[in-house]
Amino acid sequence: MNTEERIIDAVEASLNTIVAHVNGRAVTRRELSKAFDLVKDSDHWKNPINCVIKDPGQETLNLIEQSVAFFAGCETQITKSGKFVAISAAGYFNTLGA
Repeated sequence: MNTEERIIDAVEASLNTIVAHVNGRAVTRRELSKAFDLVKDSDHWKNPINCVIKDPGQETLNLIEQSVAFFAGCETQITKSGKFVAISAAGYFNTLGA
């Protein structure tokens, strides 16, 4: 196995690692990453989060909330309005300063 293949294997293993429990089940880094992708700032993932999305349902909102805590180290504010949800968070830069 060459270096590139070892790196790919290591990244894949990392994504499949259980990193949290949400909705009564184990959740992998891959799942949290997909949830975070729904709300992270498009310019830089460490920026504050301010977005409005179509309400994905409570299970996904729980995943989003955990993903923001995991990746950005901050709490999420969620405001439902009809079929949409406003999501905001301080972001990694403001929370951890790096």
